[in-house]
Amino acid sequence: MFKIVLYLCDSNRNHNKMTKIAYKLFRELKSGQITSLFINKTRKLQYNKWLEYENYPTSGFAERPGWHCTEKPCAPHLKMELKSGEKRVWKMVMIQDFTEFKRPENQGGLWFLAKRIKIIPDDRARYIELQLYREEMGRREFNK
Repeated sequence: MFKIVLYLCDSNRNHNKMTKIAYKLFRELKSGQITSLFINKTRKLQYNKWLEYENYPTSGFAERPGWHCTEKPCAPHLKMELKSGEKRVWKMVMIQDFTEFKRPENQGGLWFLAKRIKIIPDDRARYIELQLYREEMGRREFNK
């Protein structure tokens, strides 16, 4: 597996706010709506809209301010489907104003704590991943 890091300018062409592609794990409700996995999980989240991080200290959880995202869609320590019927899904997100947070590989490796995220709809995420794959294959061909 190859590692791709993509930085984009936001849609307002604000070059001072660089954006990175990352992944976030969400709860998916039967209605198809998504919510945060653990913290403030009653809030329904919207696609294609910048969401600001809000701090909700929660008993039993370490306080790490920011949206928790990962470099790749992988968190082996978390189950994807629970006995309760809860379903968890990975979504590609754009993140801004983030810090890196190193975790063990069995917890997903590199995390990002982001102050802002934008959840990318699945059809758009597939397109972005295809473009990234094509670019990587082109670089590999060029470097032979």
